[in-house]
Amino acid sequence: MTFAPDLLDHYLDGSGEPRRLESDEILQFTRPIEAIAVNRERFATLTFNPDLSENTDPKTGEDLMDQGGDLDIRRDLARLEEGESMVIESEWMSDENILTNNSLDLSMALGTWKLTSTSDVTATRHGSHIYIDGTVLHKITDTYDFEPGEEYKGYGHLAWRLADEGFAAPFEIEGEFRDRIRGRVTLDDRGRVVDIDIEWEPEYEMDE
Repeated sequence: MTFAPDLLDHYLDGSGEPRRLESDEILQFTRPIEAIAVNRERFATLTFNPDLSENTDPKTGEDLMDQGGDLDIRRDLARLEEGESMVIESEWMSDENILTNNSLDLSMALGTWKLTSTSDVTATRHGSHIYIDGTVLHKITDTYDFEPGEEYKGYGHLAWRLADEGFAAPFEIEGEFRDRIRGRVTLDDRGRVVDIDIEWEPEYEMDE
């Protein structure tokens, strides 16, 4: 695997130019995959739950605004009339440590990646169903700077010295790909969600 040494070479060339990650590079690590799964679950269960009276996660009690929750979207979905449509533009965030058994050096250099998942989805009401169709853009960002977080704090002093002396330069890492999302949300006679059926189809051709 050349991913870790390639990043180190780029750090040592001192250009500071951003480095784009391709989908296959992102998906070789379990933590980004887990973070994407978390954000998919948030979109499915929390966006389409009009019974929530507060902007909190019903399982954990955490404030959803910290992860991108939007109470107005849930309220608007609950008020859709027959044949009406609305666009869901929501954003979910997740911070995941990239710690990997494949490369301790890479774990220390990257530390925590931030994943932001942004939806562009149309929801349409037909009878007791809300049909959805659109895309969710997952974007991963990090600064390659040997700031690994508390778990490996203090291990990057030699790399920082190289940057301080002008022999290296931190740089931004960026990667993204889309999910195509289709599904159907079923409501009861009182407008409450009783079933959520969503299919996610990754669109990796964004690398082209």
